[in-house]
Amino acid sequence: MKKIAVLLLAVTLFLSGCQFTGQDIPDEGGSGGQGGSSVGKGSSESDPAGDDAPGMSETSLPVINVESINVQRYTEDGETLLVEITKDNMTLSGDGFEKAAETVKKLFYNTEEELSRQADDLVEMAMDQYMGTTDWFTPYGHSTSYEVTRLDANVLSVKVNSYDYEGGAHGYGAEWGTTIDLMNGAELALSQLAVDAPGFMNRVLEVVLEDLSQRQEEEELFDAYESYVEQHIEETSWYLDVTGIVLVYTPYEIGPYSSGNIAVLVPYEEVTEYMKAEYLPTQGNFISKLSMNHEVTTKLSDGEYTVLWKMKHVGPYDDFETTITVNSGDSLVEPMVSVQHAYLMWRQDGRCFLIFDIDWASDDFETFVYELSAGGAVQTADVWAALDETPSSIDSMKLRFSLDVLGTHISRMTYALTEDGRLEPLEDVYTFTSNREWQGLTTVKELPVTVDGQQTTLPAGTSLFIDATDNAGTAWFTTDDESGAISGEIHYERREDDYQLYINGISEYEYFEMIPYTG
Repeated sequence: MKKIAVLLLAVTLFLSGCQFTGQDIPDEGGSGGQGGSSVGKGSSESDPAGDDAPGMSETSLPVINVESINVQRYTEDGETLLVEITKDNMTLSGDGFEKAAETVKKLFYNTEEELSRQADDLVEMAMDQYMGTTDWFTPYGHSTSYEVTRLDANVLSVKVNSYDYEGGAHGYGAEWGTTIDLMNGAELALSQLAVDAPGFMNRVLEVVLEDLSQRQEEEELFDAYESYVEQHIEETSWYLDVTGIVLVYTPYEIGPYSSGNIAVLVPYEEVTEYMKAEYLPTQGNFISKLSMNHEVTTKLSDGEYTVLWKMKHVGPYDDFETTITVNSGDSLVEPMVSVQHAYLMWRQDGRCFLIFDIDWASDDFETFVYELSAGGAVQTADVWAALDETPSSIDSMKLRFSLDVLGTHISRMTYALTEDGRLEPLEDVYTFTSNREWQGLTTVKELPVTVDGQQTTLPAGTSLFIDATDNAGTAWFTTDDESGAISGEIHYERREDDYQLYINGISEYEYFEMIPYTG
């Protein structure tokens, strides 16, 4: 089982009194899709930031934790994957947020046992198709992941992404949203955002129909889409982001499967007069996902800026062009790279930052930070790492690295955005998420290690996993023995212009049966 935990600590972020307007920008030529460890040995159990943490703010929001559970079923020979279910589990904690925590657990949490039962229910069907397949077999299964699209003092809004395959020509991908009032734990209906519910819903309907009418041909909508939208506007799925209310229609609701999920933005400015003040983005703590093809305009005391993340297809073979622009200036990214995530963050001190990560090639990620003002965008930081899903706080966000230390490992480290916009690590240890299926090491000779501060050796035939590293000569391990697991340190040397590591002057390859490097 593979588990990934993401700690998202949310703290005061928002520029008080700013206002947002949003406009949906059509995707020219087609729509495009985008693409959560325990603390390592040697790290402190106390506050990792300490008294010297850069720019830490004072008022905390809830702690959000996301853990991914993966359940697999194989053929009896273990060679072919029949069923795979991957599910994000989200939990929320924090004083004063107990009711919201209960709601989050009810909506976004499944036990491994529940997922195992789901996998077992699919095995027989998957096996039947596998036995009748003469070419490539596609495993059955489900996957569910979450994106926090808005988190502030009053609401948590989450976009859910799911994909199901149970045979046939293709699977079924869907998106929907959920928004929770953090003060009372209630899952909000769309009309509950409003003081004047009838006026609000009528205006939402008008904006949605106007938007869809402008892109009917491009989106290949059903002829009867208007009637469907009118009849189902109350129960249409939605979520909040920086720009407004996003209504989501899954495949076959108002268009064919080929049109995919259709998202329609209702900018806050269109419905401000109808909405309750607590649900507008003017409360003091704010961070939000920047959605593709939605232009965001923010008014400041000295002017305003607009931000647009856009992708369009430019060729017959899924060639694309990506841009992120501020104030209609030059793009902040090279046109043919893939932007994975983009977020806007407002600080208590009145400054705003744009943070995004791009995948240059083969999971080679780089994260950029720009400070935004009426004058445009100024780069303040970049780190060769990916954003680990939603960075729900400027003061504590996880970055994800691919490190080569006794194998290739996905690792995480907590960073903060300093007052001058730099990304500064709050830890000195990278924690790993080891895949127990293939990332174990087995010694073929005595391995020098340190256990409880004492130098010793592990005998040949010992199985172990790497849990963490400082990426500077020390790796922490745990032996694969549930009845008497041993934890300790392996000290290594990295030589210039030499890919392999050395332990006591001997190549790592002489100590282990196989070292699972990738890439």
